[in-house]
Amino acid sequence: QLQDANSKASHLQSTINTLTEELANVQTQHGATVENLESTKAELKKQSAARSELETQLLELKKSLQEHRSSNQELLTNYGLLESNQSDMQSQLDHYKTALASREKEFEKL
Repeated sequence: QLQDANSKASHLQSTINTLTEELANVQTQHGATVENLESTKAELKKQSAARSELETQLLELKKSLQEHRSSNQELLTNYGLLESNQSDMQSQLDHYKTALASREKEFEKL
């Protein structure tokens, strides 16, 4: 009976030792998991800051693009006005040339 008790005690001690090792392994894995989570959290924080910076830059680029579009539209409008003025001036020049030619013919008759 003593031998049976010793055998059971030895078996229990072996089980305790195995469970202690498994607990140590689980604690180690838990520590590694916590480290990974902290590292991931820090990386996500960096990525979030980078994303925020990129969003700010994107807004600035959109604003700049809109300003350039407005400026280009203004230039196109001004160019259209210049073309119109040039056409008007050409018409006036043609009119003056015609009038001058007519007066030269009248002068020649005199």
